[in-house]
Amino acid sequence: MIAFTLVIDYFLHRMNLIFIGRYLGIIGTAVILLSFIYSLRKRKIIDSGSPKKLLELHEYLAWGGSILLLVHAGIHFNAILPWLAVLMMLIAVASGLIGKFLLKRASDTLKEKKNDDKGKNEC
Repeated sequence: MIAFTLVIDYFLHRMNLIFIGRYLGIIGTAVILLSFIYSLRKRKIIDSGSPKKLLELHEYLAWGGSILLLVHAGIHFNAILPWLAVLMMLIAVASGLIGKFLLKRASDTLKEKKNDDKGKNEC
């Protein structure tokens, strides 16, 4: 994610399009808010959509929005507030990755248990 951010930031500076970074904050925030459709479906606030597909969409939108926000924040070594915001966002992204890992691990464990139970019933 940080590598994508650096590449995008580099090209914006190279092409003298630095002003675009100002607007990426609004777009990135909108994209992240759009990713919350999965959370609404998970909590049964909305009924439409496949939870699995919405989870995938949530992941892509959250990553994309985070990258846009990182580009918007820029690389300012003299300002503490952008760095604190970036740190908080990276913590949120890390918690999402940990959640994805735990979900996969739980799914694999349930599949193993189901297969073990199936094998016992056949004997």
